[in-house]
Amino acid sequence: MRKLAIHSESGFAMLLALVVMLIISLLTVAVANVALSEYATAKTNEHAMQAFFVADGALDRALAVLGTDDDWSNASNSWQPLDDAFNGGLAVGRPFPPAAPIPGWTYSIYLRSILASPVPTGNCTGVGSSFNDPVNNVWVRAIGRVGRASRTVEFVAHRLSAGDMTTYSAQDVILNDPSATGAGNVEVHGSLYVRGDLGLKAVQTGIYNDRPLFSGETDPPGYCNQLWVKGTLDMTQGNATVGTTTQPMWGVHAAQILLRRNRTPADVIYTRSLDNDVPDIPYPDVQGFVNILESTQTYANALSGNDLVICHKDGATFNPTPITSSNLDLNTMSGVYYLPARAYWNSLNPQQCGADLDNPSLNAWVLKWDCADCAAASPYGRLFFNTALNDQPILVNGKVQIGMNVVVYGIGTIVVDYPDPTQWAMDSGSNDGSGKDPSGVSPYPGPCPSNLGCQVLTSRPASQGFYCPGYTSMPCQDLPVFVVNGNVRINGSGTTTANCNYNGYDVPCQENDVIVVAGDWDDPNDPADPAHLFISMKKVIVYGIVITNKLDTSQNPDFLQVPDVASYMPFPFAQLLGSSGGSVVYRVWREVF
Repeated sequence: MRKLAIHSESGFAMLLALVVMLIISLLTVAVANVALSEYATAKTNEHAMQAFFVADGALDRALAVLGTDDDWSNASNSWQPLDDAFNGGLAVGRPFPPAAPIPGWTYSIYLRSILASPVPTGNCTGVGSSFNDPVNNVWVRAIGRVGRASRTVEFVAHRLSAGDMTTYSAQDVILNDPSATGAGNVEVHGSLYVRGDLGLKAVQTGIYNDRPLFSGETDPPGYCNQLWVKGTLDMTQGNATVGTTTQPMWGVHAAQILLRRNRTPADVIYTRSLDNDVPDIPYPDVQGFVNILESTQTYANALSGNDLVICHKDGATFNPTPITSSNLDLNTMSGVYYLPARAYWNSLNPQQCGADLDNPSLNAWVLKWDCADCAAASPYGRLFFNTALNDQPILVNGKVQIGMNVVVYGIGTIVVDYPDPTQWAMDSGSNDGSGKDPSGVSPYPGPCPSNLGCQVLTSRPASQGFYCPGYTSMPCQDLPVFVVNGNVRINGSGTTTANCNYNGYDVPCQENDVIVVAGDWDDPNDPADPAHLFISMKKVIVYGIVITNKLDTSQNPDFLQVPDVASYMPFPFAQLLGSSGGSVVYRVWREVF
């Protein structure tokens, strides 16, 4: 028998083993590559998230540094590094956090002027349609870098100041029952800040969110007004309300809230947010502002010693004649009055009023009591501010007395330095003899004629429309600001139903369209240091802003927010608010990809 040949398979097994090992190796490499890629992606994402946290931390750092500077108007129109003098100079590539550097973690902060680019608008961003206050607003760019990742955020740094409020009082505001003090019908239609206690104990007192802060806000309930009470919000008496069910306040913030028994905040406080987080907004340093103004002579008008230089022209054929007075009496007069500009007056030799004062560029302002194009039946004077000088205030080292209705054209600031606590530094008078001096004893009738309300209006009053531009030119084109180192009294007609006609517009007879800063800070516990205050006589409606050391509401004033009013404030007013300090917040936050 023949034997079959037997072939060995040992070589095939080796080949198979090599193939399997190759496949396993390839799979291992593939899995390793996937793992490494996933790790790299995860690490990149982790670094990106860390870089975002670094940028967010840089945001807080920027706010802290900017809070030490009371004027941001020197920011460039292009992005420039923030000078952080407290942490080694320019904030570029700084290790984060500075106290315990983490390798590869750095931040950079850049600033740019608010005027350099348009600001996005939107509900409650804190920015109006035309935002032009570079003193208290600035663009900030914060960049965080970790490894190869970087994240960038931009925002508007805003100094929260008394100018953000419709009404501000540095001391307590207690609105009692009208049977006790006559302060039972005070209304605030907008934002209110009280640095002390707020007692809403009256029958009909209310704080309402029925007027927009900024153009373009929607209603309801998009208005952005808020109530801040640094002390106690007391609503234990009366029927006061804050907000309404259809128009709740954007926020209500008080250190403590007291309500009537068996009541809850939801019954009387209508708001989107309720907390006890109240930023500290100091009262503006009016005295310091006036001192700097006088020492640096950065005012628009000429002075002779402490007296105003006033040029008067009564009739077209007469050359203006000079008048000097420490007081600015806007009473019933005739002719045209000029406050010559300092540069023009100082250039004259001798310093005499001339016919060339009819050139508006030569004056800080012009006041016309009688003019051919004024309605003969309208008893008011026309006050024209020089727009070219609206970055310089008009200084009055005396009193301002308004004896007839004054309609304002243009934007300007009048600074009144008359700190005598027994007198009224700014007085629109009282026509019924019910006014009292600060001691509350003797009658103080004031200069107001009996047939006039003695008010400060704009060329088209604020009550004619919410938005600007539109039916009203307040405050875009016409905005008077009075910064008063002393007491302020504003008179109204007392008429609450009938309308008065001013320059073709029907407005409430008690309307005043104005920004008023009244008085300076004092020690409420020191009788020798009395409070400067804002007081209203009769029924007064103020469209604009009232900032006061002590708010006296004995004659039931109403305060109404005007949209965008803070966006059109003149430069001296912005400087005053910036010098007072206050919390720095961010708005219009966005990430840059």
